[in-house]
Amino acid sequence: MSKLWRNVGAATVGLGCAVSLSAQTVRGVVVLPDDAPAPGVIVTAVDERGVWVGRALANARGEFVLRLPQGGRVALQLLRIGHRPTIGPTIVVGADAVVTRRLVFTPAPVSLRAAGAESCL
Repeated sequence: MSKLWRNVGAATVGLGCAVSLSAQTVRGVVVLPDDAPAPGVIVTAVDERGVWVGRALANARGEFVLRLPQGGRVALQLLRIGHRPTIGPTIVVGADAVVTRRLVFTPAPVSLRAAGAESCL
């Protein structure tokens, strides 16, 4: 390998290391009102313009890790199919910060009307 390519490779690796590995992260756990884990809940972050900027799925223990593209003020929402959304807190996440939150998902089932082939016409 020539000396030039070794230098280019080293510079590329150096550039990769300059990027923050932690970025802006919200991590935590989603629980039900009785403190049981709430697996399968989608945690979303919505910025001040009303744009979704991140989402994560709570695992079997209710744990989630939500990475954001930049710091700022975001509103957290908790979503589960077949339930009304639970509006979570609005938080400020600093650049390269890790924020930890315990979020309570309040189940509120909604009835979903069965769609037949005739409803697609």
